Amino acid sequence: MTLVDAARWLHGLLYAFPLLVAAWAYMVFIFPPLSLLLVFKPTRYYFHFIRSLVFDVWKYLAALSLEWFTLTKIRITLDDKTKLSNESTLFISNHPTHLDWHPMLCLSSRCNQNRKLRMVIKDELRMVPVGGWAWQLGMYIFLNRNDKEKDVAWLAKCMQHWKDSGMAASWVVFPEGTAVSPACVAKSQEYARKQGLQVYDYVLHPRTAGFISMLQHGRSHLDAVYDITMAYQYFAKGERPNEMSYLKGRFPPVVHMHVKRYAIDELPTDDEELAAWCKERWAEKEAMLEQAYNKGSHSSLTLPGKPLPEANVLFKFVFALVVNTVLTGYFLSLLASWPWVIYATVMSVTWQVVGTYVGVDRLLVALDW
Repeated sequence: MTLVDAARWLHGLLYAFPLLVAAWAYMVFIFPPLSLLLVFKPTRYYFHFIRSLVFDVWKYLAALSLEWFTLTKIRITLDDKTKLSNESTLFISNHPTHLDWHPMLCLSSRCNQNRKLRMVIKDELRMVPVGGWAWQLGMYIFLNRNDKEKDVAWLAKCMQHWKDSGMAASWVVFPEGTAVSPACVAKSQEYARKQGLQVYDYVLHPRTAGFISMLQHGRSHLDAVYDITMAYQYFAKGERPNEMSYLKGRFPPVVHMHVKRYAIDELPTDDEELAAWCKERWAEKEAMLEQAYNKGSHSSLTLPGKPLPEANVLFKFVFALVVNTVLTGYFLSLLASWPWVIYATVMSVTWQVVGTYVGVDRLLVALDW
């Protein structure tokens, strides 16, 4: 390992460590006592409100860590009719890497949606320590992807739970179902040839059932669909970002995001027409990405549209940095006392066991919390 590689490893670890420690501290020290507010129905609103504030502060920390600490540039372009705002939104996006949630937080930071943003993710992620606990508590929707009927039923139940709660929410769904990889592209291409569909090189054919279920059940509470096309300028050509490359400090120099807004009233109401609409968007993404990656050198990658006016996120980023530093520092200082070490250990084990074998999200839905 060269000195440069060692420095990059250190960079990667220093990027990940504060995010992980802050999330762990909040889950262990804030939410167990806060959950007492769930016992009585009149106080449940305050639990949800405080939870959204804590998640909001952490999401801004995650966004600034990508933009400030890794120095990754987030370049967002819009079509001529699109303006971003703090509205209840269904974000749909292609899924080029496992880490697409991170630039999505940078986008939501610019339209003040971090507090209410939730995502649809794979069920196995509920077992991830710390992250899995937080995603379940935040009412992210976990899908198995192998049982369509079960997934659609769970989606419907989660959307109804959201509507009944009276809390504002926006959702991120990746209809491809998994991150793009050479193996997934080859599998998708084989499927396309058998079905007589267009063969894609840069995206996967979308699975539309989840998108349709979310839109149909949430239509009355959603204002718009934001169609996101995401493209990465890789650290080195052909080096797709992943968790290990981030830990090695090999961050993408630029993440491009093209956004097109569709008012909810513009979308079809019939399921088959919605599926066709979604597939048309993916055909557009394939054409856009093909042009972007092939029209010039890798370093000059661009997506079409007008640049998003630079949002003033400086204050929010600084505020999040200060709040997270103070809170995390305080909670870590408690670990100088053995009773707090025992408490933190018990809480961590409890979160992991309940999250893996029961499901915090399932409990919240079942108990109508």
